[in-house]
Amino acid sequence: MKLANFVIQRKSLIFTIFIFLFFLGILEFLIMPREEDPRLKERFGVLKMIYPGASVETIHRLVILPTEEALAEVPSIANLEIRVRPEVMIAEIRLSDQMGTEQEINDAWKRIEETIKRTESKYPNGLMPWDLNRRVTEQEAILVSITGSEDILFLKSETESLKTHLMHIGTVSKINRLADPEEEIEILITKQRLEDKGISLRFMMDWIQSNNHNIAPGTLTIAGKKVMVQSDGWFRDLSTFSLFPIPLPGGQIVSFSELANVTKRPKFPVTEIMRTNGKNALGLGIIAKKDTNLISFGESIEAKIKEWQKKHPKVTVEIINSQPNYVKIRLRELGLNLVSGILIVAFVLVVMMGFRMGILSAMIVPVIAVISLGIYGMFGGVLHQISIAAFVMALGLLIDNVIVILESIQEKIDQGQEILFSTADTIQQLSFPLLSATGTTLASFIPLLGSSGNSADFTRAIPIINMITLTVSFFFALLVTPILGMQILRKNKTIKISIYERVSEKIGIFIPIYAKKILYIVSILFLISILGFIYLPKKFFPDADRDQLILDLRMPEGTDISETNRLASEIETWLRSDKRLKSVIVFVGRSVPLFYYNLNQSPNSPNVSQFILNLKDIRDKDSFKKEFQNILDQKLQVGNAVLLELKQGPPVKAPIEIRFFSEEHADLEVSNQTILRTLYGIPGIKDVRSDLSIGLPILHWQNDDATLSRYKTSRSEVTLSILAQTNGIPMGYYRAGDKPIPIKIRTSEVSNLSSETIDKHYVVSTRTENVKLGSVSHLSILWEPAYLYKKNRQTGASI
Repeated sequence: MKLANFVIQRKSLIFTIFIFLFFLGILEFLIMPREEDPRLKERFGVLKMIYPGASVETIHRLVILPTEEALAEVPSIANLEIRVRPEVMIAEIRLSDQMGTEQEINDAWKRIEETIKRTESKYPNGLMPWDLNRRVTEQEAILVSITGSEDILFLKSETESLKTHLMHIGTVSKINRLADPEEEIEILITKQRLEDKGISLRFMMDWIQSNNHNIAPGTLTIAGKKVMVQSDGWFRDLSTFSLFPIPLPGGQIVSFSELANVTKRPKFPVTEIMRTNGKNALGLGIIAKKDTNLISFGESIEAKIKEWQKKHPKVTVEIINSQPNYVKIRLRELGLNLVSGILIVAFVLVVMMGFRMGILSAMIVPVIAVISLGIYGMFGGVLHQISIAAFVMALGLLIDNVIVILESIQEKIDQGQEILFSTADTIQQLSFPLLSATGTTLASFIPLLGSSGNSADFTRAIPIINMITLTVSFFFALLVTPILGMQILRKNKTIKISIYERVSEKIGIFIPIYAKKILYIVSILFLISILGFIYLPKKFFPDADRDQLILDLRMPEGTDISETNRLASEIETWLRSDKRLKSVIVFVGRSVPLFYYNLNQSPNSPNVSQFILNLKDIRDKDSFKKEFQNILDQKLQVGNAVLLELKQGPPVKAPIEIRFFSEEHADLEVSNQTILRTLYGIPGIKDVRSDLSIGLPILHWQNDDATLSRYKTSRSEVTLSILAQTNGIPMGYYRAGDKPIPIKIRTSEVSNLSSETIDKHYVVSTRTENVKLGSVSHLSILWEPAYLYKKNRQTGASI
């Protein structure tokens, strides 16, 4: 009775509180972050290490083993998957699903970083600085391509200008460069030229490094003031570099330009390539800050791009993927579903309960939904398609308590009680039953709320929103609904037997008479439904409803990026002839950017090319996918190309993945062939891929140390002679621009290289002869695996 008296006596207070909560819900709706899908927690990370010139075996021995040993001490790591290709190691680190809070996850990544730092002393010289990316699930909300010039360095400068312009937007968290060619200063000088001038490659290296340094000359104190001291430490521009003097053994002074060509060029070898509709392109992947309204974010980006484009007409900027547009479309569709759901509920209530009580119940539905939305947003909720779908699900649950209260009050009024006593009796009689019923329903969501892992993170909004809505519905039913009932409900003048009551009465008579037959029919229907469930297609997460496809091209491991690019260009030609496509964006040497939250990333992968295919009409997606997959299967002679749809849920590499492990590579090859033969014999299998390949050739120049000693030279001279012809010898950095640019010296054009030309290159000059590489070393060909896969310190392969 105390609760009933409180409700009746404190009507103004209760109304004020719930009106405040209602307007809070409207405010939260206006300012809530809007995203397409829920964000996955940062349990995934990628550790990348690059060791120039190192084979798979060398990286395994010198880099992987100490890394594995160190990371084994971190208990929060659930899985450590390592993939190795020549010169690069990619380690995918996955934290335990039990780590649910942001603090636990942050502490785990900090410990991993500290562990790797302690291991640095064990790594070999020449290993480039490692990169640990713990934010691999950060979605690149907007992808931008820049085209309009065949000069890749000009495109790079324009891309940097656009990036700087976009960084002025406060909601931009980070901007990734796509297919960034990087830059290097190339000093191209032939060995013959060095010989003619009487200087050695070693002298050139020492001279450049000693005159292009970063040594600070210190400070002075003069008259009590600190004075900075400067000297010429590095080259200020390329013209100064070209005209810099070099002393010759005869006492002459010549400039760099007389000996060599000094140019700024794209870095060699190329690691990534991008094209937009057949044109060479560079790109930007724009990441929004957390809890940002993506719709407003997209509008800001588009406005900034239009502003920048007017000032840079020589290039064309195009937004090739905009998540904000998809968010806007998806939330509008789901919002309409929510509104239509409310209207349907209102219609049913009016029809079933009468006009006065039906309208009252229907009005309460959106009020409870808005209050629940406000509470959800106040505690950090994000509006995305899962949260809106959860509100749609909750519509049927939130109205039950309200209907029970209104029906009870109306029944008591119709029986002749005064409305005040009817309301008090209803609150007193139904408060505990409603609490029990609501508590039971709330308890059904606890397992879903308490689950852990990425699937649980994705669906977390469903139990949270349903539990909030049920709780709000319970308090609204007991505190506000009785007050509204007192103001609106009236005694029915004539009590009519409705059609529903007549039907119910006939059903009540019919059931006892045919009870056995009804049970038999129900049992048969139940068994039929069980059998039908076996044939029902099963999918935990549905496909994403997008007008996009991903074409995934995988060449055998060990394939050079030039060959992958050649085949990608051929496929691109086939695609551009199809009128159903709006645009074709090609990435070679890597996977597509993370424009959708669960895409698997494959960085530094010269054998990989992926395409983003945007269709003009989403209704053409199924037919296009089927027809073009047939074209790929018929025309493609090498490699494997598959059209993929974007799907909901956590990242998955393949629907089924088979892993097998052995420390002996020969055993892995035998197992791989056996499993492949078995799989190809199973009907219904569409695509099978294997990590293993035939391997990678290695050109090995084995030194004749006795001959090297006779010519008073060393192994390092042999290595430098080869390096000067391939990747170039690093000579420090050119620091005149915004960022340091590597300086490399080469003695041959990279386009004219072969084992024969390298073998004929001379290593050292004497007074009587030029000693060629082939005179002091012997060339042999070795064969090593092109790829290595390890999981939790076990060597294996996957299919």
